[in-house]
Amino acid sequence: MKSGGYSLMGLLSKAVFILYNYVYLMVLSHYYTNWVHKHEKMPHILSSYVIFFGPWAFLYLFIVNVAYMVIYVGRFPTLEKYKISEGPWPWEKEGFFTPQHIGQLKRALFSLLVIMPILTVLMVFVSTTDTSIEGLPSLGYHLFTFAFSLFVEDFVFYFFHKFLHIDSIYKRFHKQHHHSQPIVVLATLDNHPLETFLSGLTPFLGGFILGRSMHFVSLMVYTTTRFWESYEAHSGYQFPFSIFDVSEEKVNSQYHNFHHSHNLGNYSMTLKFWDRYFGTIRNYENFLLVKEKKLA
Repeated sequence: MKSGGYSLMGLLSKAVFILYNYVYLMVLSHYYTNWVHKHEKMPHILSSYVIFFGPWAFLYLFIVNVAYMVIYVGRFPTLEKYKISEGPWPWEKEGFFTPQHIGQLKRALFSLLVIMPILTVLMVFVSTTDTSIEGLPSLGYHLFTFAFSLFVEDFVFYFFHKFLHIDSIYKRFHKQHHHSQPIVVLATLDNHPLETFLSGLTPFLGGFILGRSMHFVSLMVYTTTRFWESYEAHSGYQFPFSIFDVSEEKVNSQYHNFHHSHNLGNYSMTLKFWDRYFGTIRNYENFLLVKEKKLA
């Protein structure tokens, strides 16, 4: 049974994704309202971004990392059948405390503890999203701003990612991100600091464009959801129950795993549209055809 499109699983994924947005939006709106009331004397934008967004985003990313490490180390039979990365995990061959793995952990922590907070502080000075209690969005309008942000980020990220694969740029900056074979969730933040900074800006672009037409809470739901989605794409697993698997045209872990294992095409972030339009999906499609013939 297909997982996307109008299949049962596809419709279920869409419903769960909308439900996730509804619950997340309601919880954050409640939390945000209480937070603002308790910090009325603090400048609103400063309270929103530095104190509210910073700790929440850090906690969100920390939990996702820990959850995947439990899956990796636990090797639960129920989940292991969805592993798509070939061969053993790096630490199964070399151990946890090799210079390579310690270096990867240090770079990921630097991205999480230094680069991401800098991006958060930057929001104080450049963002104009609505931070009022009265402007908290309905689910419908939230989904509109979510979709708009996704379209903008998808368009910009495709060209940025393709730019990173120019030979001279790749060797100087992006090669570090491709160093982990097979990819694991820590590879999401294992980047050159400049790449982490620039790619970390892309989820906020929709908010920059919409300004006060997008609420801060919607921006927070979008950015943290995108971080989670990026972690899943680098996890080495293709779970059939992913809330992001809403369409066959949606980029998933298997799609991005090919990009890392073959270093060919598949530059898209969310939808396969730009890869199809510019022909950078052909190697992946040929790979799937060969794979299907072998299984036939």
